[in-house]
This record gives sequence, C-alpha cells and structure tokens, in this order.
Amino acid sequence: MTAVTAGTSKTFTAQVDGAAFVVIAPGGAVGSVIDQNGNTQAIDPNGTRRTFGPLNELQSITVSMQIGNADVELNGWSGGIPITAETNSTGQTVLDDASAQATARTGVVSHYARALRRLQAKKLSLNRLMVYGDSYGQGVGATTPTTGGYAYLLNTKYGSNFSGGFVQGAVSSQTTGSYISPTLNDLKLTANDVLLGIVGLNQVRLYGPSPDVMKDTQLVTEAALAWMALPESNKIRSHDPNNIAANVPNPAVTYSGTWTHTWTPAHATKRFSYSNALNSTATMTVPAGNDTLYLVACKSVANTNQFTITVDGVVVSTQSAGGAAYNQALNNFDPFLFKVKIDPSASHTVVLTQSTAPGNLMWCEVMFFNSQTIDGPTVLVGNHVNLSATGWAVAATLGSYSSVKANDPASVSATFAQTWNPQWMYGSGGMQAHHRAIKQACENLANDGLNVVYLDTANEFDPVAHISADNVHPNDAGHIALTRPFSAFLGAAFGV
Repeated sequence: MTAVTAGTSKTFTAQVDGAAFVVIAPGGAVGSVIDQNGNTQAIDPNGTRRTFGPLNELQSITVSMQIGNADVELNGWSGGIPITAETNSTGQTVLDDASAQATARTGVVSHYARALRRLQAKKLSLNRLMVYGDSYGQGVGATTPTTGGYAYLLNTKYGSNFSGGFVQGAVSSQTTGSYISPTLNDLKLTANDVLLGIVGLNQVRLYGPSPDVMKDTQLVTEAALAWMALPESNKIRSHDPNNIAANVPNPAVTYSGTWTHTWTPAHATKRFSYSNALNSTATMTVPAGNDTLYLVACKSVANTNQFTITVDGVVVSTQSAGGAAYNQALNNFDPFLFKVKIDPSASHTVVLTQSTAPGNLMWCEVMFFNSQTIDGPTVLVGNHVNLSATGWAVAATLGSYSSVKANDPASVSATFAQTWNPQWMYGSGGMQAHHRAIKQACENLANDGLNVVYLDTANEFDPVAHISADNVHPNDAGHIALTRPFSAFLGAAFGV
C-alpha cells in the first residue's frame, strides 16, 4: 500500500494486463483520480474505497490529494504491491526505485516485461547468442541458409552485443526432447547468455494432437527450457561437468549400485545416467538459499518401474519411469521435468532411488534456484508455424515418419492415414493445442521466476507466401517474417 499525501500526486502504472488499483480515502479527504481512460473523478468527501480497472499493461491512474491522505494498493496480488511512477531528469515517466524492485518479483509483472528489463540491465555484459530448435533454426529453405535463416538474420542484426559470439545449436530433426543439441548440452550456460528458437513442428507432424501427446509435450518442453534458463552454477549434472565428453560420473554425486553414464542421439541428445538395479541411488547436496528443485529424468516405453525423489529423508515424489508408445521410435528416452519446493533456509540432501523393478532410473540433472532472486539466461521461445495441406502431407513423409508408423501403426494410422484431418490446420483444435502446451510450459517456468518468454511466431507466418519449394521450410521472406517477434524483444532491449 502506498500513501498519497495532501498536496501531492502519484501515478500508478499497471505492469500486467488485468491489474486494478484500489483507492482508499477517509471522510473529509479532498482529491481526485484521473482514471485509465483520462476521466477525472472526485474523491468522495464521505470516504472512498473504489477500484479502478481492469487496466491493460502500462495503463495508469493518477491520484491527487488536496486535503487529507489516500492509500492506493494494487489489487490482484498477495500483499497488494503498489506500482508507482515518477518523472526523471529527462522528463520520462519511469518506475520509482521501490516499484522497480517490486516488479522484479515473481508474479508481479508480466513475464515479457520482466525478462526485457532484466536483459536491458545486463546488455553491456552479454556473453553468447545461441539458437536451439530444428531445421528452421538452421536456415533450411533460405537461398543461403547461413545468411538468410531467421537465426542468422538475428545474429547479423544483434550479434555485436554479444562478446562470446553466436552458437548454432539447432538440430535437423528436433522433436520435443531434442531442443537441446549436443552442441548446447555440453556448454556451461551463464546468466548473460540469450537462447532463441522455434519449437514443436516435428512433434506436430509425427505425433499428432492427442491429450497424452499434449501433456508430454508440455512436460518435455519444460525440461528443455528449464535447462536453458538456468546457469551451470544452478545444476548438478549426472555427468562430470568438467569432463563432460568422457561420460564419467559427477564427483558431486554419490552413486550406490550399478550405474551407466552415457549419451546417444537416440536418447534425446541428453547425457544421462541410468541404473536398473533395485534400490540403487544417486545422492547429492543442494545448497541453502534455494526454494525450488527441478529434476530432469527420462521415461521409456520399455520401463515399468518407479523411482522416488527424497529430500532430507522424506519421500517428496514417486514417479513412473514408463513412457508412451507413440514416442518410442524416435526419442526413446525423452526428458521430463519434475518440480519440488524446498526450504531455502538450509541445505538439503537429495536422493534418487530406483524403487521398483524391472526398468531403469534414468536422470540427467538436478537444478535448483531461488524463485525470488534468480536471473538466469534469457530464453525466447517461438511457437511452430502452420503449413498448407500440401505442406503437411509432405512433412508426414520426411525423416523418420516411416519408422514411427512401423513402431506404433495403430495410433499413427489413426492420426496420419494420409487424409489430413482439418484439426491439423492453424486455427483448429490440434494446432492450437500444441501452441497452448508450449505456451503453458513457458508460463510455468516464468511463474517460477525464470527468464522464459513465449513469442507468437506462427502469427507472422503465411503458409503460402512464406514457404519454400519443398512446401515445408520457410523461404527467404518466411525467415524474415520469423525474425519479427524476436526482433521486437531484442530491439527493445538494445534500443534498435
């Protein structure tokens, strides 16, 4: 709650759509409020408790008091955190110091605006610009992919802001588990890295829009994006991070039982450790100061076992290691994200246990952070574009479609039967469901305090005018169109 005292005025600016301000004044007070529509409304001399809103992001009200004081609180968040503005030395209206600190807190400000302000604050010390995703990120379809692809175009425009250069980390046939290529997986990310990509097209064309696919799409997307949104200092990998290519265990983890430390492209391009020995364990210590714990573990259709996550001797979660049949042919072991809240006042002993057999406990990393103070890498997430009916028909025959169909013919035939169901088209249930799953993954992580921003790249893409001769990949104009949502964010951060 913020006081507006007699003889003063204050402006209150909403930092998220749907916000509302409550103005409270006692009897005898004299003043006025200029609402979000520019209308002036008098303070009731008999006493006022009035809500103004809902406001759109960055809309304001101004409270002026002549006699007596008024209190203003932001309605809709626990504690009613006030957002106030002031005029700086150049005449610009900006958040005052207290409000700037308040809006940096999780849940108070829109995810887009919060991530943008954080990036602006470190724009003079940025490290690497990195691309993840599929063949779109590689520039396929452009006349010259390494100059005309959307990621390369963005690097040409903004790359000079990154001292560590450009990292091409996209893979040619990304599905939900493979957003992180080996190139990225073996790097140690820092808070000053920016990662961008467009996700989900291969998931759509291979697996369809069933509810099970949507649920898995969200979980595995969260796993990949969480890894990208946290610096190396907030991770305990199953493998030794200082000797990552050797596939040896992390000395920070105590293993009991028989474990194998491995990597293969068939396993979602993630390094992981696994054990099929009953009661085998992986034990590690999470330092104090953190309130959120993430575990990235893998599932396989071949598994029927369960594993437990124990914190300080208490089982906080029991999970199935079994995966879905539809996902078996390509990424047998997609990584999934499991979340646990922990007490930040102390360190914690975390134990992963293979609790039933047969099957494997397979894990990639444990990640930890304080949701109120974390400021990790910035991750920009574009949603997948629409294709024409011709494009979808071609896409169904590319790459590993035949192996997917051979592996699980019943479910694949129901979805793909060479007669394209209208739900695949943009604006219909299937396409919208994929977009919602990816957006929800982004919002879940952003709600936890991470710098993950969902961008609507699909809205910029015309499946006829922007498609190349193969009917699947963007042409030069299509790649330019895909840069626009990324450019809106990066351009605002860098002032270009």
